[in-house]
Amino acid sequence: MKQNSTQILEIINDESLNQSITDLISKYSEHNYNDRTINESYQQFLEIKDLLKVNIESSFFDRISFTKRNQILSYLQNIKSQISNVNQTILNIDTLYDYLISSGLQINLISKRDFAKEFKNLTSLQNGLEILINEFQDRQNKLEDFDNSFTHVSNKKVEIDSITQEIEKGKDKIINYEKEAKDLSNQLETIKTNVVSIEQEVDAKKLNVNTFSENIEDYKSSIGELEKKGKAIIEKDKTINALIEQAEKALNLKSAEGISAAFSSQYGKKEI
Repeated sequence: MKQNSTQILEIINDESLNQSITDLISKYSEHNYNDRTINESYQQFLEIKDLLKVNIESSFFDRISFTKRNQILSYLQNIKSQISNVNQTILNIDTLYDYLISSGLQINLISKRDFAKEFKNLTSLQNGLEILINEFQDRQNKLEDFDNSFTHVSNKKVEIDSITQEIEKGKDKIINYEKEAKDLSNQLETIKTNVVSIEQEVDAKKLNVNTFSENIEDYKSSIGELEKKGKAIIEKDKTINALIEQAEKALNLKSAEGISAAFSSQYGKKEI
């Protein structure tokens, strides 16, 4: 194996280079340069690796000119040294890919294909495709279930919307009830205020009644005293009246005696 062929193998087998391109994909997944994304360039790089490995391992690569082999090595070294620059990496991979195609190495790759291996790969791909078809069918069934669920949910949504409208109406009624309740509360507060005022008036009147009752008791006591005094006066008045009667009787008696004496005296003079 020629020296530059060995150097080329070392570069394409360098895992750090492969990892660096993978990092670029993660960092610049949507980046585009010269109508090429870094992900597309990575797929090109994988083809380049396979193409070079097959040609080097078949010794065909050593039969091409030193200039071409050295040019390919130079392109690979550029890719490795400028891997941190995403635009330059895309450009370097694109340039190497075009150079390999123009060099005829891809034709040699086709002639060296392992059809038994590819058939095995095809069988594996077929099995994988069947798995994907089954998964697709399963997802299709799930999608149908989802559609049914969606229809059910849509119907429920109509019911929910109707219930929501009823709830909104209920809210309006509640607001009206709250307003009425507030008005009633205000009326109750007014009534309470009036009741308190009436209670105060009643208490004042009770106080007046109690005071009046106390005064009545005092009046009763005073009247009792007056009655006693009146009775005493009446008794005295009776006594006085009795004395007056006695005096009048005595006076009348004396007057009669006087009259009688005068009459007797006058009458006696006439006889003489």
